[in-house]
Amino acid sequence: MGKLRSIAGAVSFLLLIVALNIVAVRRNAFTSEVLLPLGIAAAGAFVWILLTMVDRAGKTARANKSSNLGGIVGSLIFLGICIVVYAFVSDWKQQWDLTEEGRVDLAPQTVQILQGLTEDVTVYALFNEDIPSEQRQLEVAKEKARLFLERCAKISPHLKVEHIDPQLGKVQLDALGLSFADPRGSVAVKAGARVRTIPLGGKKEQPRLEERDFTNALVNVIQNTQPKIGFLSGHGENEISKPDLKFLATFLAREGYVAESMTIRAGEGGIEGGYDVIVIVTPETDYSVEEVTALDTYVRSGGRLLVISDVELAEASGAQRPRLLEWLKETYGILTGNDIVISTVDKTPFEITLMTDVGATSVFKQVDVPDVEFHGCYEQSNPITRNFDKLMALNVARSVAVSETPTPRVTGNTILRTLPYCWAETNVAAIKQGVRPTRDPQERYGSVGLAAACTLQTDIPIGDSGQMKTSRCVVIGDSDFVKAQSLTLGGHLNFIMNSFAWLTEREELIAVRPTGRDNQPIKLTTADETVIAWIAGMGVVQGVLLISLVVYLSRRRYR
Repeated sequence: MGKLRSIAGAVSFLLLIVALNIVAVRRNAFTSEVLLPLGIAAAGAFVWILLTMVDRAGKTARANKSSNLGGIVGSLIFLGICIVVYAFVSDWKQQWDLTEEGRVDLAPQTVQILQGLTEDVTVYALFNEDIPSEQRQLEVAKEKARLFLERCAKISPHLKVEHIDPQLGKVQLDALGLSFADPRGSVAVKAGARVRTIPLGGKKEQPRLEERDFTNALVNVIQNTQPKIGFLSGHGENEISKPDLKFLATFLAREGYVAESMTIRAGEGGIEGGYDVIVIVTPETDYSVEEVTALDTYVRSGGRLLVISDVELAEASGAQRPRLLEWLKETYGILTGNDIVISTVDKTPFEITLMTDVGATSVFKQVDVPDVEFHGCYEQSNPITRNFDKLMALNVARSVAVSETPTPRVTGNTILRTLPYCWAETNVAAIKQGVRPTRDPQERYGSVGLAAACTLQTDIPIGDSGQMKTSRCVVIGDSDFVKAQSLTLGGHLNFIMNSFAWLTEREELIAVRPTGRDNQPIKLTTADETVIAWIAGMGVVQGVLLISLVVYLSRRRYR
């Protein structure tokens, strides 16, 4: 009887293992391939239990009876618990996104915009319900988009998410004024009559909803107006239509700005076009008296100005100082030096690395001394650089700072400065001829200013409020960081876009922006997924059992 009991127990256990392995591979417990071995295993287990009870019936030790019977009952209860847990888990729809996008927190700008919503915004996830099994990447994109949108909806009660099958809900889409732009899935963001549709496919090999695209769409639909940006041309400026500023034009459009080239019609109306901000990028020649007068009239009427002035505009020693730079000094108290900022610690003397106190302490081992005004290279009172913690790298920059002598009706600060290992080299002509820079005793050494932001109170009243319009101006001493792909490095994009947001008083956009994901996910076939699932589940369990059996038999052998 003992041998029969052992055979029944072994057969029952092996068939149970076979059934569980088939479940792990087929992912379905209710098939004949699973139920047949599972039924035989149950019958074998019943025989084993029956024979065990019969075998123990002749023993008189009540403690042994109780102990063995308790072990049998405990095993049955444990098996029942496992079956119930599996039944619940198999139908549980909860999912977690453990990929990089799912593990990383939402960008501060995304969170800030969501928390600042004051009107209802509806997000429509447009995906086909029936996705063919061979198009696994579409199912992944759909689920990742759903999880991402659920995270966003938890932040703001004004954000609602609806899922629509474009093949079944065409009438509903037409009524909402939505379009299904991409067969691989789309997400439409709608606030009032304003709609932005995000195709998940596009040029990407793997369809997915980028946080950057969602945030930009959200910005566009919640804004009632689109600020108009005019890039000044006519003096060799690097204006918006040129290749160097292609990336900048793209990001401006994404955040709802309208950017275009413009000229000053001196004597013919001056500045026309209703521009919210005028941008001057590295002019090669100076402006006439009439053009500077037109700029003065524009800013004293409440206009905003962004000047990016490279060393190219720095005048030769003894030459007349450019009118634009003199006007910036007189109007805003912003000083642009006739110099090149030189670093003593970077790889090249013309490369200036900007970082926080924490970064400087790590890289240069300098003592982290708290500064009320600055956090490393970034000024903390102006929203543009407040809490800014990204690395920046300027190349061949000139010094820019706010004058220590107060300018009437002007408030402002130097918002970027170097680490205390630089000086402002004034012998620009010699450097352009290839002479190695050497510091003269009279040249300024230490933390050198690189950008400034100022506000000018005008004489133009704001309706009947009793307040006056203000003009804002930002001056930056280098343009390389906004050119081409340099714009996407470090904190360059955040700094320049924060500047535009401050100039146009859209300060809710001032935050660290989400970035795109360039890495492509690993594509797995159905067989790959099955193998991984088996290894992670039954493979590990059986491995542990096998090792335990080997250890048990080894110890029993040497007893």
